[in-house]
Amino acid sequence: MLEDYLNQDTVWEYVTDTNEYNEKITATDNINCRKEEGFKLVRDKTGTQVTSSAMYLTMDKVNVDDKLDSRLVIAINNLTGLDGEIEGYEVYVD
Repeated sequence: MLEDYLNQDTVWEYVTDTNEYNEKITATDNINCRKEEGFKLVRDKTGTQVTSSAMYLTMDKVNVDDKLDSRLVIAINNLTGLDGEIEGYEVYVD
């Protein structure tokens, strides 16, 4: 059901590896999403309260510190269905 609402595309940049200088090697992919602009207070990976400027709904497993449309991912919530399975993700960016 969630996939019916994912009518927008975004560029997902994620880390694939590190090189011999410990620099991140990234890859990009286009994924389906639903983007909603708006400010919201969320907790980042350290537990600090920060302001998110947008929220993306997606079926793809995005990680904190990835980027969506060149915006850093700061928090993620799982969307769990009535059967207890994860159906998608709410991804908050800075």
